[in-house]
Amino acid sequence: MIVFGNQDDARVISDMAKVAFDPQRDVVIASIRNGYLMGGVIYTGFASASCYVHFAGLRRNWICRDLLWVSFDYPFKQLSFDRIYGIVPESNHRSIRLVVHLGFFEVTRIPHRYRGGGGDIVYAIDYERAKQWLTIKPRMFQTGVS
Repeated sequence: MIVFGNQDDARVISDMAKVAFDPQRDVVIASIRNGYLMGGVIYTGFASASCYVHFAGLRRNWICRDLLWVSFDYPFKQLSFDRIYGIVPESNHRSIRLVVHLGFFEVTRIPHRYRGGGGDIVYAIDYERAKQWLTIKPRMFQTGVS
């Protein structure tokens, strides 16, 4: 099941994604399976044509087709954004594989963000690259509770 706006889910997902969550400004979408929070997506930094997206998985096989669909439907169809951006530490190879598989492309790098010299990679995806995920049809949604 896909759940929008649950603040408890937002706290857990934002902790996993290592991002602050402001319930007045940010949006959370969670994937719940058999009563367990599997993972989800947080949107932050809303601008007129884009926002940031933060993915976080808590359990194995956390990302399902319904979550993939809504992760791209929300910013591109509902908000009519041109792009969404994600920032991934260059040492997080699993996340890099995921975002590249989803169609994100590298925009730039931010060097020396971490002690020891590690940096971040800024990725983006536009509507054309996200279209493949918008053909998925969701099964079930629920607002505000899990």
